[in-house]
Amino acid sequence: MASLATKLSESAQIWRRAVAPFAEGIARALWSQQQGGRKNDTPSTPLTQYRKRKARGSIVNVLRRQDTVGENVCGICGVGIKTGRKNCRKCALAIWSKKLPNAVEIGCDPIAQARRADSQRRQSKALKAWNPINMPTWLDEKFYCTEIQPRLITIDATKIQNRLSVSKPYALRIRASKCMPHPRHWLALGLLSETPCPETG
Repeated sequence: MASLATKLSESAQIWRRAVAPFAEGIARALWSQQQGGRKNDTPSTPLTQYRKRKARGSIVNVLRRQDTVGENVCGICGVGIKTGRKNCRKCALAIWSKKLPNAVEIGCDPIAQARRADSQRRQSKALKAWNPINMPTWLDEKFYCTEIQPRLITIDATKIQNRLSVSKPYALRIRASKCMPHPRHWLALGLLSETPCPETG
């Protein structure tokens, strides 16, 4: 279970912040039982600093931070962060330092840019040339979703990519039913998946 232990150690600060108020609450409850219900002399609160902040009159802010502790800590190291962020500055920089080389390589590669531009021109030209009047009357969205789409999972993504002249990621999304392709592709996908035509059976 070394991998689990590693994950738990990485998120220890998150659990510490989340559990601390409950741990001190249980300690206060047990203390009051042993002291016969006296509440004047309560145990210290080293985890949340509850007593110190209460003495300074800032307990409201403490409770607010405790309520949102799950949302205001870094998802990697557990350090407190501003609302709306997922990671602290240090961890965010580490993440982007790994992603940046790939992003630069993909975005600035002139060959890749030329391929994307050529693909966009071809798709735009095909879209302008497409006329919905030429589609069979039976080939609608319902037929595609119920008859054609389920058959695509057995088709190799490369075949879908070549038949439609689209990118490999887009072909994978079509095969996995994660996106709806343009209607001009429905007939080609139906032929590729060997979907029976309603008119011919």
